[in-house]
Amino acid sequence: MIWILIRHFQIGSQSKLPPKTLMLSWIKAVLHPHMDVSNFSRDWNDGVALCGIIEYCEPGTYPDWFNKNTSDPEANCKDAMETAERLFGIPLVVSPKDFASENLDELSGMTYLSYFMAENAPGYNATLNWVRRQIDPMSVDNFDKDWNDGRVLSALVQSLNAPIPGWPDIDTSNGVATCQTAMDVSQHNLEVMPVIDAKDMVNPDVDHIGVMAYAAWHRTGKSLAPAPPPTPPPPPAPPTPPPLTPEPVAYVIPVPSPTPTPPRSPTPSPEPEPAMPVVTVDVVDTWRVGTTTTITVDTSEEGSGEVTATAESPSGAKEDLDVSKVDDNTHHVSFTPSEKGQWSVVVMYDGVMVDEQPRQVNVFDVSRAAIIKSTSNTMVLNREYAFDVDLLDVGLDKLDVQVVHNDDTVDSYISDNGVDRHTVTFVADKGGVYTVTVYCGGVEVPGSPFDITVQEYSDALASGSGLFTAVTFKKAAFEVDFSCDIGKKLEVVILPPNGNELSTHVVNKGPGVVQVEYTPQEEGTHTITLTYDGLPLRTSPYNILVRESKVYLRNIEPLAYVGQKSIFQIDASEMSKGTIEIDSNLPVQHYDKIGDNIFEVTILPKKSGQHDLTIRYNNQIVEGCPYEIDVKINGEE
Repeated sequence: MIWILIRHFQIGSQSKLPPKTLMLSWIKAVLHPHMDVSNFSRDWNDGVALCGIIEYCEPGTYPDWFNKNTSDPEANCKDAMETAERLFGIPLVVSPKDFASENLDELSGMTYLSYFMAENAPGYNATLNWVRRQIDPMSVDNFDKDWNDGRVLSALVQSLNAPIPGWPDIDTSNGVATCQTAMDVSQHNLEVMPVIDAKDMVNPDVDHIGVMAYAAWHRTGKSLAPAPPPTPPPPPAPPTPPPLTPEPVAYVIPVPSPTPTPPRSPTPSPEPEPAMPVVTVDVVDTWRVGTTTTITVDTSEEGSGEVTATAESPSGAKEDLDVSKVDDNTHHVSFTPSEKGQWSVVVMYDGVMVDEQPRQVNVFDVSRAAIIKSTSNTMVLNREYAFDVDLLDVGLDKLDVQVVHNDDTVDSYISDNGVDRHTVTFVADKGGVYTVTVYCGGVEVPGSPFDITVQEYSDALASGSGLFTAVTFKKAAFEVDFSCDIGKKLEVVILPPNGNELSTHVVNKGPGVVQVEYTPQEEGTHTITLTYDGLPLRTSPYNILVRESKVYLRNIEPLAYVGQKSIFQIDASEMSKGTIEIDSNLPVQHYDKIGDNIFEVTILPKKSGQHDLTIRYNNQIVEGCPYEIDVKINGEE
């Protein structure tokens, strides 16, 4: 994905403008008027611009981003990049340390930021959704083909009160002409300069970044009042009566005695309602208790009058908000809610409300969230770990969870478990420490983050010769000690070369200790795998080379003397029960059992000469037989 994006933004553009210019144009539009960037390197080192991009994509994440403290650039970059990964799945193709470095190269910066601008990426969707809200009920699904005939652009410009000639009955048969007309109207009335030209916009393969950037600039264009409705025609004049011919008429007019007439009080005319000021107010619709958000008020359409603001809490308490003047046309209102619930914020310009209704801000209290764990902070490898998060008293049901192991993000799943209560699960496929961070509305909840230790191996111990050596057809054994954690399941799997699992017999040797017995049936490497409570023992698996069982003859001397004892051993300890035969004309004086199937044999030669000695076990001649023993008379050479 990363190299596809690099290739696209380096050489894939259909526009006359280089991709870097188009990408910067969109970023400038998104960050305007708070910040201007001109490159993909040093302007991003302090993390502030990146926070602004994230706020644009997910409002409420960094509402006061332009006032962010820049004393620790790497921490800012780390926080923003991890937030982007958590909210949007944007990978850290550049490390926070490198992103904060003044040596950040432009290609690395472009590569990372391109993840916000690719098709269906968070920046793409945020801009597209803004356009949709402006031109509703008209639909738009992309930033390329839907714009080719000029109708979507015309609808956008018209929605911002810049009149398109002939709207809505415009001719779209000539897309270039239609787009050019809309661009001219936008530039003249909204002061939005074109990013690409009309010929580019009608190209079906137009680079979506150029169209997206041009659309985004309309968010910050000049605000226009809606056009007044057309003036109705004056009513028709009444018909003119025919002229009258005057005739003399005599009147008698009584003249009353003069009586003073009291003066008539003038009827007061109603004063007109003051017009609603044209003021832009940027306020979040969701915020948290005890922290300050900045409401930006833009009065550039009205002038430099007085801005005041009040807030009413859910309990009915009212308070005046602090207002600071940034410049002649910009004011910042500080709002620090003290309780959760629905707050009403009223902004006034020269004593007149700037909105028909108060702005509503839902305030939540993340301190009321609770993490509920039914188990300890340890888990078993490849087993599911689960915990609950209760948001019932928070005032906001927006949960995000991040699980990290060795800088890698682990998939986690959130499911509903009642009203504003959720169950979070994840599975660890590696041992070690997993850090779990829980957010509500982008803010860490109490008890977060916390660590979960994943056991990679069982604490049970195995010992015994049966783990190291064995012979065919003879029982081998070893012990497993799990006294540190009694009551869990022990699993033993022994696989010989043929792949058919070998049967075992488990004998209880005491509390938490068992003996495992098995009898190999063939030569070759056998694998013994031991798991306890689903975890492998630290030294498991064991690879054992099973040999064929043998009878060994030891200490047989090739020279003996008449009348003198000669002693040797027959070691059949690797064999199961059987019969040992000695075939020789050398007389056996006696034999003694000196071990498990180990015998000491004493012969007493009575006749000189060459003698053969053959040992059989279960009628099979023992390897090395027959032995030749030269018997001499003492003193002979």
